[in-house]
Amino acid sequence: MINKIMPAHNDHYSSSNISKQQVDSPECKPFKYIGVVSPNSSGFLFGIMLSLMLCTVTVHAQHNKSSDTLQFKKHTICSAFVSEGVAVGDINNDGKEDILAGNYWWEAPLWKQHLLHADTLDPVPGYRTTFLNFCMDVNNDGWNDLIQFDQPGGVCRWYQNPKNKEGIWQGHTILASAGMENPAFVDVDNNGRMDLICNDVNTRQVI
Repeated sequence: MINKIMPAHNDHYSSSNISKQQVDSPECKPFKYIGVVSPNSSGFLFGIMLSLMLCTVTVHAQHNKSSDTLQFKKHTICSAFVSEGVAVGDINNDGKEDILAGNYWWEAPLWKQHLLHADTLDPVPGYRTTFLNFCMDVNNDGWNDLIQFDQPGGVCRWYQNPKNKEGIWQGHTILASAGMENPAFVDVDNNGRMDLICNDVNTRQVI
């Protein structure tokens, strides 16, 4: 930020009549003063361009310096291709976010794998019948459940959380023919509960 511009002694600035301005910018601390010359002179344009370039370089260097301290480490939860989509939610009510995808859920923080269901048949090579997964307490029993969409045109089900009991989760059909790849998971009626928007292949309706 330029605090003050000193007035010149005449109406025309020249390269020999330079008034100094203090630059109060944390990104440009090494450069305490810059000169102001006539807007019609090449020195004026060169000075402005040089100042902008130096400030840009300084900001970029500071940004790189700070970003170097933030690093992410990759952890492989599962090496198999089990799902096109993934959901997160606290499954065992321990206050930690778990991962749900395909036939499984992984328990945080050590990511122990649990079998959730065995409905995936994978009829199309190279694809999984689990496309999208959503996590919410469907039946209001205080335990998060899984909502899962099959391949486009396939079934949409929700699987009931067994409340920390071992075994397969009970499946319930929501829609037998959900025919789109990107159904919406939103609160449509503003009641605090998430809803689903998709299309029914058989009735040719958006529901």
